[in-house]
Amino acid sequence: MLSSPFNEPNPPQTDFWKWFKQNEAAFLNLGKGQVDASGALFHLVNRVEQVHPDLTCELGPVNETGKRELVISADGIRDAFVDAVQLAEAAPKMENWRIIALRPRGRQLEALKLGNYLLDPEKIPFTYELKRNDLVITVYLDAVDRELPFQRLAVLVLLDCLAGEYDAATKIGELKIEEKALLLPDATPLNLDMLPFLIDELKSGRLGKAVPIKSMPTQTEQDPYQVDEQFVLLKTEIDQLPRIDMVNLNFYHFSKKSEFPWLLCLDLPYPTRSDGLPEIDALNKLNAFEMEVLKRLREVCQGYFVFHTTWNGQRRSYFHVNHLPKARALLFQMEREPQFPALSYRFAYEKDWETVRALLYHAKKG
Repeated sequence: MLSSPFNEPNPPQTDFWKWFKQNEAAFLNLGKGQVDASGALFHLVNRVEQVHPDLTCELGPVNETGKRELVISADGIRDAFVDAVQLAEAAPKMENWRIIALRPRGRQLEALKLGNYLLDPEKIPFTYELKRNDLVITVYLDAVDRELPFQRLAVLVLLDCLAGEYDAATKIGELKIEEKALLLPDATPLNLDMLPFLIDELKSGRLGKAVPIKSMPTQTEQDPYQVDEQFVLLKTEIDQLPRIDMVNLNFYHFSKKSEFPWLLCLDLPYPTRSDGLPEIDALNKLNAFEMEVLKRLREVCQGYFVFHTTWNGQRRSYFHVNHLPKARALLFQMEREPQFPALSYRFAYEKDWETVRALLYHAKKG
């Protein structure tokens, strides 16, 4: 039998974990028919709320090593993040448990069922815009019921599980929910399973409108054709794996393309997730590599980074430069440097920017 959950904890964190250890066998055996699951979970959530009213918790399945996850969540409330972390960090060592502060990214999550509808992240489109470095997300569902609070709550939980509770709360500034019928025919939405990659690109500083990085030599000293960055993300699918294109929209109306006729295409492999995309550490390294190449190109000639594609363990980056011999000599040198052991590249003469023209058009119209 579970201990009474209504004793006032003092101090609350220590009291909670003392109570939890007394009842851990009951929680570990949930789903085995030995314990009233709904009653046990009610007691557990109630005890967590006694520590802080904005906290809640979730139990994960027992893994192959016999451990079960207990997630201490702030339910996306930023002011309660510290309390969630402190409660998790106060946990004693327990052989059969893994205690996690805040809902982690990438948990195994089946589609959430809401009435007659399934919230499947691979089938729910969304669009986004940036406001002061925060994402404004519009999620499109088959049907929207403004009188059904659980619908919005279910979407919020889905975002937490996809992006991680911390990133969902700190990088998504506003969430809108609309019906799919309102999605414009010429829009190019992403599916919600791409949200983590979008957030990682935002965190890396490569998404949205920004002036060129200050530590990088700017074009203004070399030519009058300064081009700010306004990157957008596009998703397609090849061989059932997502391909992500990131393109600078400001080159759509760039009138001096013919003065930068040499296309430089760089290929760099990376370790992959199960879907062929990079983890955040690998993504940061890839973006840092592009910045390093652009910086060094601008030390010897004039050039621009235009777009890149990321798919199945390979990042392909595209630059346009005005001086082939100098750019080729630089890449010849870089491929022999130890920090770029897997670098490969090619040059092509494209006075009209043929490779990027179609992508720019598609991105602009989307």
